[in-house]
Amino acid sequence: MDTGGTACPYPCPMTAAEDQFSHDLRLAREISLGRAAFLAFPEGDVLIDQLPDEPTHLGPRVESLARDCLSHPGARTGDLFWNARVVPDADTPDDSVACVAIGLEHEGVWLGLLGVADSWLPELDAEQRESMVALADSLARSLFAGARPQASVRAEGTVAE
Repeated sequence: MDTGGTACPYPCPMTAAEDQFSHDLRLAREISLGRAAFLAFPEGDVLIDQLPDEPTHLGPRVESLARDCLSHPGARTGDLFWNARVVPDADTPDDSVACVAIGLEHEGVWLGLLGVADSWLPELDAEQRESMVALADSLARSLFAGARPQASVRAEGTVAE
């Protein structure tokens, strides 16, 4: 979308808030070595950043998993938690998707989830955990201050409706 809210047929420039969200999602993906990162808002909106060469079917699966995570028992704890969406009749194990996520909370207000998804995610080491917690805290402060992107980040450097 452009700044007027009109959908663009090509990658559009992002606003400062969208640039920050895109950066934060890309950083989360890099910290956890996942193929996609997501930001899920309490009302169900989901932003996704994925590697540009990932298959297009990954986005909808990550989006669905992110929404499932909103009701996960760990979603509002501020602790990292793991979740998965297994596709039983999948052609390959890569058709299933798993994530590590953390709730975003600031001054007692739950603002959503930050997560990283892939077909398989290992346990995070101490440095990765600390980095994800710090990133989640920074993102929660931005959201609490009113920052909110207007469009979904679908792939590195692009914005989609």
